[in-house]
Amino acid sequence: MAISSGIAIRWKELAMKGSVPSIAPGYAGFKIALFASGTSLDNQTSIYKTDGEISGGTTTNYTTGGQICTVLSVSTAGSVAYMQFANQTWASATFAAAGCLIYNTSTSTANRTLAVIDFGGTKTATAGDFVITMPSAGATTSIVRLA
Repeated sequence: MAISSGIAIRWKELAMKGSVPSIAPGYAGFKIALFASGTSLDNQTSIYKTDGEISGGTTTNYTTGGQICTVLSVSTAGSVAYMQFANQTWASATFAAAGCLIYNTSTSTANRTLAVIDFGGTKTATAGDFVITMPSAGATTSIVRLA
């Protein structure tokens, strides 16, 4: 079991069929949930799940389901379309996470996975800010891009 980064296969299929919502800057229909090491998440994870999501007695300032993940921009460069998300911060947090799942709460199928991100190891915050810094917007850098 492991977390493996990727855009959800089902999301790509729905995008090709025109079955995803129109996404523009300011869109707040996405949420980002954090997961512990040992969780099985990859591009075949089609729906947000709670199995492996961080929680429990040692977790502070994290709510099951995560938090809103706002879209800052949607653009294209050549043949690549990409989205830029706002950086994510959980203030005064105490928890550890090895990856995250970005999912859409505003689709006909609730909680459809958009992307899974492996942090490359477990990241920890102890009574401090847990921050996910999104990469710069671009055809080769954005987390979500379709070529």
